[in-house]
Amino acid sequence: MKTANSLRSILLLISLLIVVSFVGYRLELALPTRAPKLANTFTPVTQPPPQEVGSYDVLGITVSKAEAEQLLRTEEGRVQLAPENGAVAITDDLINKGRDAFYRETFGNEYFFTDVVGAIAGPLNLVTMGKAIAALGGQPTSNLQVPIDNDVVIGGRTFTAGTLVDTGLDVPAGALLPLGMQTVKSGAKLRVGLTCALCHASVDTKTGRILEGAPNVDLDSGLLQAFGTNSAAMFRATGVKPAEMPLGEQTYINTAGQKARLPDAKMLEDAVDAQLLAWAPGNFDSTPDNVNNPSQIPSSYTFDTHPYGWSGFASVGWFQGLTTLNNNVHAANSDPTNDTYNAKYLLGLDQETYLGVILQNAADRRFRLPDGAKPTKFFEKGDPTPGEPGINEVIRMPGYPKGSIFMLDGFIAGSPGLPVGTELNGMSAYQNTLAPP
Repeated sequence: MKTANSLRSILLLISLLIVVSFVGYRLELALPTRAPKLANTFTPVTQPPPQEVGSYDVLGITVSKAEAEQLLRTEEGRVQLAPENGAVAITDDLINKGRDAFYRETFGNEYFFTDVVGAIAGPLNLVTMGKAIAALGGQPTSNLQVPIDNDVVIGGRTFTAGTLVDTGLDVPAGALLPLGMQTVKSGAKLRVGLTCALCHASVDTKTGRILEGAPNVDLDSGLLQAFGTNSAAMFRATGVKPAEMPLGEQTYINTAGQKARLPDAKMLEDAVDAQLLAWAPGNFDSTPDNVNNPSQIPSSYTFDTHPYGWSGFASVGWFQGLTTLNNNVHAANSDPTNDTYNAKYLLGLDQETYLGVILQNAADRRFRLPDGAKPTKFFEKGDPTPGEPGINEVIRMPGYPKGSIFMLDGFIAGSPGLPVGTELNGMSAYQNTLAPP
């Protein structure tokens, strides 16, 4: 009965999305529509860290609630704690907005993962994942096993039809989608983006409740990328060097205005897939340096655990560098197109070659590079964030395109219409409320 009800819910969701696609072409819809209820987590029964509501963070300097109350009594103090001077007030509203962003904010990365990488265009897609979730019968899992419909060879490995693939995706009790996956319908297109919760929240299978901030220790992020139809777009996270690959038939115009050929798309894809499949579950390569060295996904129990980042890149700024750390994921890791300008400095690749490698086998025609085109010019035609670097929603920082230890990539993730740092600072404030049960 539970399985039938869950299957009915999945079919109802898919039917709703189809109807909305036809009836409301311009209607935008995002699911889930809210963060999980606190009652469905362990947070209410967990002793929180001593972060004070009413305190302030001034670019990494903590001002206690008592100190803030004194400062706010004078004009000089009010100026010191003004947002224009980098002050962030720690309020319940900020924390709640940060929690919502932690679970639901993609900063537009659904375009890259769906239209470029083809994350849901391969053997792991909304249909096969829907079947797997329906088969749970409403029960929770910390490892969604997705069936493969047809024989497929990925990265030199054969996956036969009927194989249940261990994804490590967590599904809370009664949920229709895995944690950290956000479906976004825009026009007639349904896309899937990723949020912080994919890696930094997990499900307790005994109770079905969510451990907020706990690392997803069995998430197979390498496999999930490898099963995309254009995982070659993620080559920076591996050791595959496009310049060392045999050339294919696809031509493009390079920075010098010359006609050139891109690396063979199939060989590049296979090489990247093989290295992604070698990642151990619970690991991710968060340094896009073209070196294949993934590391363990950390927790989000961040209060008083600074400095953040092994190299010191997240050692300054709001919340002792935590906001900088959060920014790295959304401003760099989830959208390689925004580093096109710096490709020649970081990877030794002509920027047209770099972008051409990413786009030559894009899943959607909107981003798939035509033969003989100049990649940067072609990209501008389909860019969902015209005028800003790359695909994701970002804001150029002073000094762009050069980065800094404050903002490594030279820009900060942020949704249009909101003050700079709103969502990232909210996530920092929220993460600083979390602790293991």
